[in-house]
Amino acid sequence: MTADETIAPDSPRATRPKDRKQQILSAAADLFVRDGFPQVTMGAIAEKVGITAGALYRHYPNKAELLASVVRRSFESFPPVERNAPFDEVIADSCSVAVSHRELSPLWTRQLQYLPVDDQTELRARLRAMNRAFGELIRSRREDLTAREAGLLAWSIQSILASPGHFTVSIPQPEFAAQLASACHSVAFADIVGSKRSSTKRDAVLRPASRRERLLQGAITLFGQNGIHKTSMEDIGAAAGVSGPSLYTHFDSKEAILDAALDRGTHTLWITLNSALRSNDDPRNALREIVHGYVELVNSWLSIATLAASPLGAPKSAKAQQREYVGEWVALLRECRSDLDKAQAQVLVHAALAVIHDGSRGSRKVDFSIGDLQILATAVLGLSAVD
Repeated sequence: MTADETIAPDSPRATRPKDRKQQILSAAADLFVRDGFPQVTMGAIAEKVGITAGALYRHYPNKAELLASVVRRSFESFPPVERNAPFDEVIADSCSVAVSHRELSPLWTRQLQYLPVDDQTELRARLRAMNRAFGELIRSRREDLTAREAGLLAWSIQSILASPGHFTVSIPQPEFAAQLASACHSVAFADIVGSKRSSTKRDAVLRPASRRERLLQGAITLFGQNGIHKTSMEDIGAAAGVSGPSLYTHFDSKEAILDAALDRGTHTLWITLNSALRSNDDPRNALREIVHGYVELVNSWLSIATLAASPLGAPKSAKAQQREYVGEWVALLRECRSDLDKAQAQVLVHAALAVIHDGSRGSRKVDFSIGDLQILATAVLGLSAVD
């Protein structure tokens, strides 16, 4: 053992195991997902592995290179997708990996932004290659689809595969994977042909007179575009046309703005949901209306999904309200589908939300229309867009 490979003090191990690099990658993945890349130090990773910081730097010269290696390893976890492979088999294998490696999605969706541009380009190209493979697999079963339509369905399948990383549920892994596979199958055969092609994005023209409201809306836009850690109070002030001491009159910190945005978003979602409940006596129609309203909201300035996924986290009160809100979807879905227990319904609801969130974000540079997202989300839930 070299001096650089000495074991950290009080470590139970006396020799370096052969799988040291795998231990480092696993420890780093856990910490990046739990705490977010900016908060994790090389020292914390070394401590989790049980080695010195010097030993860790011997393997990886910096944190960004370590993150890149973690993400590359995550891609290798998924089985290859071949055009002529049995569709059900490919989906089942992919869903099993998604359930057993739930850390993959947060790595792909939240941490890539912290990598150097070249690494981001390489890894996003891998995501697009996976999308093309799924798209070709779908088109081999559905010759009526255009390449664009197959691509949308493929991205939606990838969103479903990513969904286990964003929630916890008490359900055996085989059953969890089976529910995801059912959702993927529903999406792959969803009828989006001829759905409305208008863009989901809307450019704001008018702004409120209130400085506080301008700051809040500007912050939400910048958080969604650039991420919270890359957005400064000065950036928010510039977007709102507010500078100097006035910037801190309404919010004393970026975290205070995030709290206000989450609170605003959560209350707006509840208003929309309660409106659907009051105007429908059929749970299917109510759930469709809620899906429609959610898609509309997420595609406007109110991107609560992006904010809730922030490494800074949401206040406990906001998280509790969000869980209750999702619980309403779950309860309605179980009224629509008596074949589902609570855990199974939770899996499908979170998968549907993932399809909406990812399709709305635009980070994949594909044009999901509002109509597409409504059809796909209801398909994931096992419902038709209309009776």
